[in-house]
Amino acid sequence: MNGSLFGRDIGRLVERVVDSSQHLELSGFTSCLCNDIWVRNNSSPGELAEYECVRRSYIEEVLYSPDPADILMSDPGEYSWRTLEIAQRIQERYRKYGAVRDLFADPARRHLLYLSHAEQRLGLALERANYAAIKAARERVRIYQEQRDLEMRLHHAEVAVLRSSLSDLRSNEIEEAFSSLLKTQVDGVLLEEPNPAPGKGKIARIPFFGDWIKVVMTADHDSRKGSAGRIFIETYIDERILFLSRALPMRFDAYKSFDSDSELALCLLAWVEILSFIARP
Repeated sequence: MNGSLFGRDIGRLVERVVDSSQHLELSGFTSCLCNDIWVRNNSSPGELAEYECVRRSYIEEVLYSPDPADILMSDPGEYSWRTLEIAQRIQERYRKYGAVRDLFADPARRHLLYLSHAEQRLGLALERANYAAIKAARERVRIYQEQRDLEMRLHHAEVAVLRSSLSDLRSNEIEEAFSSLLKTQVDGVLLEEPNPAPGKGKIARIPFFGDWIKVVMTADHDSRKGSAGRIFIETYIDERILFLSRALPMRFDAYKSFDSDSELALCLLAWVEILSFIARP
């Protein structure tokens, strides 16, 4: 990759994203950490250390990758992994369990495509293959809902202020609210003039150690269909896509969907919080 960020500063970005879980927890955005909380509650110290080690290597792989899906969904010889940790675990997986496509096609073994014991247990829970897995999945859902309720209480005032500026939940109104939050919360952000073409959203550039990360935000909401909708956040370096959301905690993508104006406000606040953290000097 040509951008200096992918050379000199990739380590800084990896470390910043690794630290994002702790920052989100301290900032009161914890529903996205439900998988991590579940893992902590159901793992030995050794398994937790393994989980965190694999997670860190996976973050580096994602931030460099042109297609993060290939990181796990490839067998030896099909992908050039950057980290020895991931490459060795992929080889071990292939030796023990065979081709990854066969694992993915078999619901009873699909959890084995993951590379740590904790993630495999979590994957088994998500498949809900037996009573124990169903019970574990319900525990994870409970954790998510508890944390989402806590978020709403902690950020009640901010959500209320933001809701007041989202009277009709029009897509352009949502995009304007996002831009306004970026302008007030992210030091040094540059807001670009919106593209006049429909659906192109808002464009901003946030600073990162002398470089820039381009952020493109679009909203998909039809007020005739109620309060539900989605927001889309894409990030780029030198016009090449950077899969930042895939590198963040596993459930951070939940902040892209909303069923009410309160949930929308919380989603916007969470995204601006993490972008502000990434841009911090």
